[in-house]
Order: sequence, then C-alpha cells, then structure tokens
Amino acid sequence: MKADDVEKVMRVITSMFKLPSDQSSRLKEKLRELELSSTTKPLRYSWIEEARSVAVRIATDSGEVTIEDVLSELPLPADCDPRIVGGVFRHPDFKRINSRVLKAADGRYKTVGVFALVASRHQPITDWD
Repeated sequence: MKADDVEKVMRVITSMFKLPSDQSSRLKEKLRELELSSTTKPLRYSWIEEARSVAVRIATDSGEVTIEDVLSELPLPADCDPRIVGGVFRHPDFKRINSRVLKAADGRYKTVGVFALVASRHQPITDWD
C-alpha cells in the first residue's frame, strides 16, 4: 500500500482504537506490505478498446464489419457480461449501413448490424503538384 494510504488508514484506526506504539508500528508495516488490487479500468473496457481496433482493421480491409467478425478474432473473456459487445460500435468512427440475419450456434436466427468506418473529414493531401 502507498505510504499516503497507510497514513489515512492509520488515522481511521487510531481514531477508533487505542493501540500501543509497538502494535501501531507493526500494523503500519503490514499495511505497507499489503498489495491492493489495481484501480485500473475493468477488463471489459480494455476489451472494448481492443475490439474496436479489430473492427477498424476488418472494416478497412473489407469495407464493412459485424460484431460476429470481431468476436471470431477476439472472443469475449468468460468473466465479461456479453452485453458489453454492444459498446464496440458505439463510437463516432462507425456508422451502421445495414443489417444481416445470421444463424447462431444454438440454431436460432439473430439480426446483427453491419457497420462501416465513417469517412474522415480531413482527406490527406495526395497530389503535391
């Protein structure tokens, strides 16, 4: 644990309990050794960002992309809620251009969106003459 956090925790504990100085020192040491879980973004956010990169690549190569295309290359981690796949194309880089009916592995049919990249507002200069 960070030194600043150790001091904050110690203030809370000492405001509630009277600790002898040797126990207080041992508790501080134990708190410093404590490894807390990271406070970075949850996995689903990094998965969505990575899935968007895959979607951009697929759309660049083939002109269009569906969530099924993305999932075939980058499966959703088992500990993520499947509803987060809807966030992949909720980004200004994508526009829905069509729908496609697919047969799912369980035999049911489902409709998925077909997306394309939004044309860049700024066209690169290709003719220098």
